[in-house]
Amino acid sequence: MDLGWQCYLPGQSPLWNNEVRTNGVSNCDSATNWRPLYSLPNGTAFVDSTDATTYRVKAMDAQSELASVNVSNCTDIPVTNAPAIVSYTAADIPTVALTWSDLPTVSAANTIKYIHGVEQ
Repeated sequence: MDLGWQCYLPGQSPLWNNEVRTNGVSNCDSATNWRPLYSLPNGTAFVDSTDATTYRVKAMDAQSELASVNVSNCTDIPVTNAPAIVSYTAADIPTVALTWSDLPTVSAANTIKYIHGVEQ
């Protein structure tokens, strides 16, 4: 949206400068760091002046979470409008051949010892 940037110019005052371009050349060519000129919170609305389309800000490092619906367990979540691909049943889930009881017992006597990555 070209809302502007600031650049960090070491040894100059002020250290953070608004980027300005003149004839295609930036005053921040020697910058060592950059940051947005404006801090816009998530959800800030921008309205396109040509067609009145509304755009909303979404920060690159922001996290989105589902809202709480106060359900006690998954059976309370309605799936009547779910796509057909979600139509799995218990019969569709294959059995697992290996269980925890089938795994070998690991003790200090049957482990390989390594010192600095070299098997001893």
